[in-house]
Amino acid sequence: MIKSSSVLQEVINSQGLISDPYFNPRSGEATENAAEKNSAVTTEPEVSDTDQVQPQNVDDTTNRIVLRRLQKAVEIEQLGYSQILKLSVTADEADKAARITNAIVQAYLKIEIQERLNATRETVDWLNNQLSELEAKMQESADAVDKFRRETGLGDQEQSTALSNSYSRLQDSLSETIAQRKTLENRVLEVQSGLSPDTEERSVALEQALEASKLREAAISNSLNQIEERLTRQNVAQFQLVQLERKANADALIFERFLEQIRQADAIGELTKSNVGIVEIATPPLKPIGPGMKLLVAAAFIAGGFLGVVFVLLQEAFRSTIETRDELEKLTGLPVISSLPLVHDEGDDKIGILDKLVSQPYTEYVEALRAISYRLLTKNNDQPVVVAITSSIPGEGKTLISMALALFHAHFYEKRQILIDCDLRRSQLSRILQGDDYLDLGDYLLGRASASDVIQPDPVYNLDLIPSHGSQSVGPDILSGDRFKELIENLKKEYDIIILDTPPITPVQDISMISHSCDEVFFVVSRIKSTRELVTNALKKLRSLDITVSGIIFNAVDLKKEASYRGVSYYSYSDYHKG
Repeated sequence: MIKSSSVLQEVINSQGLISDPYFNPRSGEATENAAEKNSAVTTEPEVSDTDQVQPQNVDDTTNRIVLRRLQKAVEIEQLGYSQILKLSVTADEADKAARITNAIVQAYLKIEIQERLNATRETVDWLNNQLSELEAKMQESADAVDKFRRETGLGDQEQSTALSNSYSRLQDSLSETIAQRKTLENRVLEVQSGLSPDTEERSVALEQALEASKLREAAISNSLNQIEERLTRQNVAQFQLVQLERKANADALIFERFLEQIRQADAIGELTKSNVGIVEIATPPLKPIGPGMKLLVAAAFIAGGFLGVVFVLLQEAFRSTIETRDELEKLTGLPVISSLPLVHDEGDDKIGILDKLVSQPYTEYVEALRAISYRLLTKNNDQPVVVAITSSIPGEGKTLISMALALFHAHFYEKRQILIDCDLRRSQLSRILQGDDYLDLGDYLLGRASASDVIQPDPVYNLDLIPSHGSQSVGPDILSGDRFKELIENLKKEYDIIILDTPPITPVQDISMISHSCDEVFFVVSRIKSTRELVTNALKKLRSLDITVSGIIFNAVDLKKEASYRGVSYYSYSDYHKG
């Protein structure tokens, strides 16, 4: 509350901080605008500098700036576990700092007392509103008790006593009548059985007396029943009366307590004072507290280092791509056969990249291709090898690697090789050939051409290709037929290396139709486009199709970063490839 706007606004007004340059850098402009406004509106006498620029004479933005700067200048510290607070204010002058500190305390005390008074007034108002309702409720309960007494007659004690006495007398009379009836019944039985010498006239008189006794007993019983019903109703009414009286007493008690609360609240309001006191007033300090440049520089240096570390850790935590071959091997559990560097091909010009491969044989890219070639030639003992190259999604460089690998074997190893475009949906290898009037893989699979008809030689690169037009009329299911298997077996007799450029595994599963004809399956992962999730899902799909991946080709690698991860100088590594 001490740093609230309500307290500090009082200080701004009383200390004239709007016109103080330390708290308001635009004080000169504000003062000038305020003076012009005052002179235009009224010609009242001059006032002190402190009162020249008040919040009502300046815009709201300026007042908020001063308020924010004052809030930052105020510091509050609790002394140990006590209830004593140490208040300090930082300013450009010692006297000003002490003056503002004391002004804040006074403003807080003033507002705190006012808040207490307002709370007391609100309490009294609420109690008064409740009191009128409680008084009406109390009167209603009392009236209900009186009305019930009148209606039930419970208030007449003599009547109740007389009714109880009548009930007791009737019970006694009923007992006597029952005894007389039983005596008469016995005598009548004796007469009727001949045990008594009474005359016939005496017998008739006894029977008449018995009937009279029975009638008297019935009349008394009937009277008793009526009195019992009246007593029962009286008891029920008495219970209801007790409940009504309890409610009336409770309402009266609540009314009295509310009345007492109002008296106490009025007394408290008259004696209201703050429960906060000043232990020691602020005095001007003997020396300034800042600035401490050495401390600031050290703190800035430490904070900068800490933020840098945090930034790196956050960047690493939220990174979804794969940066190094070690990370890739750990993620997939497969060996990385080669790391191909990032190739900057303007406009995705694969033809231009192949030209550079032939004209610049001593590069990092060629060395990476050599690692792949070494794997193929040594593992298969110079036997014809069929290798399929696939990836997770399009755009990871799978087709370019297939072209470059075929071109590498043709120029550097003089191997007989052929490159087959197995993507019947989206052809890429056809861009190497000029025109589109040639037969392709689809023609062969449909039986419209022979193997020799679809093999297209490229004299520029000394490559043999089997392209694909990427026609939508040819379904990929045709790859699972016998003609594709027959084609591969025939090509093994003519070529040393057969490279299959297959579609990516995530959108389609064409590789499952041709993997049985392959000796090696290489999976391309792009450092730029591949994510951990894509790679993991693609490999999981390959395993579900019972396809064994021989190894991973890591494409678009930043060799500088890769070398730094491995603790190797990139420049010495690049010099090694200059030849």
